Amino acid sequence: MLIRIFSAATVAIALGLAAPPAKAQNAKAPTRDLPAAWNVGAVGVGHGEDGKSPKTTAPNGMTIQIGEEGEAGVAYDLDLCRMVGAWTGKIGVPAQPASATAHPTSVKDVVFATGGVAGFLAASAAATWADPRPEAAGPLPEGHAHFEGFFVNRDQTILKWNIGGTEVMELPAYDVVLNGGGYFTRTFQVAPSDQPLRILVASDPQPDGPVDFLTHKRTEGEVIGLEGKERVMQSTPWVHGDRGEVMIWAAGDPDGSMWRLINGELALEVPPRTKAITFQIAYWTAPKSDPDGKTAPLFYREPEIDLAALSRAGTWRTLPASGVATAAKHSN
Repeated sequence: MLIRIFSAATVAIALGLAAPPAKAQNAKAPTRDLPAAWNVGAVGVGHGEDGKSPKTTAPNGMTIQIGEEGEAGVAYDLDLCRMVGAWTGKIGVPAQPASATAHPTSVKDVVFATGGVAGFLAASAAATWADPRPEAAGPLPEGHAHFEGFFVNRDQTILKWNIGGTEVMELPAYDVVLNGGGYFTRTFQVAPSDQPLRILVASDPQPDGPVDFLTHKRTEGEVIGLEGKERVMQSTPWVHGDRGEVMIWAAGDPDGSMWRLINGELALEVPPRTKAITFQIAYWTAPKSDPDGKTAPLFYREPEIDLAALSRAGTWRTLPASGVATAAKHSN
């Protein structure tokens, strides 16, 4: 587990790294038509133990190509409302229409994946994260996580979820850093609620990582070069990825947020809130030359992204039973 202390106001100086590119932090200007870099259908991510079948699958899935040059991708399970996984490289074969005989597309160079549980849970800390579906297939029952549709604004795709009556919007992205490599982000805008919200983060966490541990803590005391600045100590769990060990951190999440381990899956729990919040989860694969993550582009701040504004300027898409997206301007 890596813990770092730095000034929330002077991240680039404190870490000696450039801040994330502007693309990930600023809203795009007005909408254009749906990009070709997404597919709806059955999808598989990673490689199973037999080396042939995918590690995890989503019969009702969605893949999205992301990054400045489309150099990375993510997949979602629209029934369980979870991010199935993320990878670098082009999608070699488009996701095929879901059917009893269709084999999901397998994706190589997976950075992280998740298990077959719901991607969100809005409930007390005592609630279990078990699959409530009678046959472990199809959408989750009423009152659980539900996929409502997505917005497209230029090359950005914002998914809209309903988590037990709480609206959640999510924007996946991939950014390249100056010292090489890149990292994935998931930007969330979460509506007010008197219940905590748990978000499925990744499978295969390292056993010595932070569990039931605060994602960050504001600290006091003098640090040379950061006098008079607010300082934040972050905890960073790691998970095993196909290309190496992956450092994960949260940025801009509210005080009191916790890392949880549920059914062997890493999760982020944000506390009840009286106003809407915006925050990110970031994933960075450590190079072999830096197994401790000393050069990680670690940052803490509330994202400068207004998902509501991006959505209003975008095109609203829904996926009926046919799996074919329909489009309409969305008015909030």
